[in-house]
Amino acid sequence: MPHTILHEVSSAFALRESVLPLRRWAGLVAVAVAGSLLYGSSLSWVLHDWKSGGAALWIALGAGLAWGVFIPALRFGTRLSWVACLDSSLIVMAFGEVILVNGAVVNWLLQSLAVTSFAALINGLLVAISNLTMAVALTLLLRARGVPPGRTVALWMVVLNGSGAVFFLALYHALHGP
Repeated sequence: MPHTILHEVSSAFALRESVLPLRRWAGLVAVAVAGSLLYGSSLSWVLHDWKSGGAALWIALGAGLAWGVFIPALRFGTRLSWVACLDSSLIVMAFGEVILVNGAVVNWLLQSLAVTSFAALINGLLVAISNLTMAVALTLLLRARGVPPGRTVALWMVVLNGSGAVFFLALYHALHGP
């Protein structure tokens, strides 16, 4: 398997399942929540009918709820330990948040340059890139633990993306009206 930045990150944070890495998890959760709130809030800069707080909650809650469904499904679908599933998930969330935080910068640039006509398309692409990056990263991490890539991708597509779509749609209507 080629050596990648993912291998560097995962080896730098080698997991000893006998010791819960609570400080690392707290930091990764903080990155996920802060990144989601920042990116969500930035949507109001380029999508003019969106409010900053509602958009931030939409992203953070929708993603958080989807991960809350996905991690138990990952545990039961792979038979890995809870610790391994949570740790791997939090690591890949951080990868996705790096992309979304850069998306907030893109949104700021779009607003600053008054070029928002393609903002929805650009943000859709940013979310797709973030999603793909996280899926590939998780697939590689779990393959190293013996999980077939097809199983990881299937769980990702059906459980995480499926529940995410349901949560995002429901929350959109709750936060923005019908």
